[in-house]
Amino acid sequence: MVNFLGLFTSGVFPAGVRPLDYWEAVFSQFARVQYSGVTAIDVFRAMLGPGNLTGAQLQVFWSTSLGGTGRSEVLAGSIQTLIGAGGLTGAQIGTLIGNFLDRAHRITLDKDQVLLALTNLRTKLSPTQTQACCTFFQANLPGGIHEADTKFLRVCERIRASAMAAVDITALFAAHGTLTAARTAQLLLVCRFDYPAEFIHTALPGGLTRPGGVANTGGDVLAYAIGQGTIQHVMNVLDEGRAAAMPVAAMARALCHLRLMGAGDRVARVATFIRLAYAARRSKGRDHSWTEIMDLVDAFVNDNRHTNGPGAIGHPPAIHVGRCHCTGERVGYFLKAHTYRFLDFTIVGRSRDDITFFPAGTNAAAMDLAVRAAFGAIAGGDVDNAVAADAIIIANHGGYETGLIADNAHHNCAALVHFMPYTLDPADYWHKNLLAAIGGLF
Repeated sequence: MVNFLGLFTSGVFPAGVRPLDYWEAVFSQFARVQYSGVTAIDVFRAMLGPGNLTGAQLQVFWSTSLGGTGRSEVLAGSIQTLIGAGGLTGAQIGTLIGNFLDRAHRITLDKDQVLLALTNLRTKLSPTQTQACCTFFQANLPGGIHEADTKFLRVCERIRASAMAAVDITALFAAHGTLTAARTAQLLLVCRFDYPAEFIHTALPGGLTRPGGVANTGGDVLAYAIGQGTIQHVMNVLDEGRAAAMPVAAMARALCHLRLMGAGDRVARVATFIRLAYAARRSKGRDHSWTEIMDLVDAFVNDNRHTNGPGAIGHPPAIHVGRCHCTGERVGYFLKAHTYRFLDFTIVGRSRDDITFFPAGTNAAAMDLAVRAAFGAIAGGDVDNAVAADAIIIANHGGYETGLIADNAHHNCAALVHFMPYTLDPADYWHKNLLAAIGGLF
């Protein structure tokens, strides 16, 4: 006991201060709330002594942290979370807690909030890992973030509940590619930690097509995206991805397509795409997964839709086979309505709800052959029906869904006004709203 009391009276106290009288008041606070004496001894032994603080230094820390409001047991509880095997020194503990309480740092908490935050972090992290987490946000969090203290408390809760291993969580604070520490801190804090943390940490698909010079890591892809827009735009993209349950691999694919998008608010358009695509993912009574949706996006990319576009079609020639006719304008419309290479996303809203596509690579010449093949399968009776009817006759001919109507320009003939691949498999149909969402990327 004499040796222990000696720790409390060590160091240089201000004149007129009687150390043991001061600590007696602290012990009295512990007694009133029935704080364990054994626990109190562990707390003070961790803070005092060689390699830690002197009694005088601890007195300054303790009185400053209490802020004149007492409740030493709350402060002791915060210290208790940071001691034990692999714990911190008294000086490190004093700095960590003091930075939250002194109102001179980016994140400011009261005593109860400090205890809550540290308790949540320590459920998942070791004392040194907890120190690394708190120091990272205090040192790197940029200004301008509304209610940073409240957001930090929520991040501590998310870390506690996260499925990520502690070593992977702390790796985010040291390794995040070309994404700066400040932007990493901002993304983790404002975007609710889990989704951006998973994005930065998870290995991206090996076959991912990336812009030149961008490494295959989440941090590098996010840094590239910020360079194409703003940090706020990228934060919006991550928020939309989290809300839409978008896997990291799918998000990476979407961001890497920024290299092909036209000028303008490209990153903001990715966020819009995610929101609209998620809302329109249901087609023919089933859900399109994000992998399917991004495969569809890739179909347009791989067929060079971003360089061809509907304006690259030119003026296809008209087609005449027997009593069936198709104008060049309609051939062009079929290319703009049902091909990856030339789809005009502005007209899909005028189409039927579900649309099928011709194979990748379909151009005007290939469409000409497809129309001629369908005409060859249309019997004379089908033409007669179209001529007699006062409406479009939809039918399957030669593997194509055709729409015939009386051709007023040619006597006793039928005109082809609707044409797309015919299939009964729901997986081959894409909803027009989903296509409209993808159109924002082009």
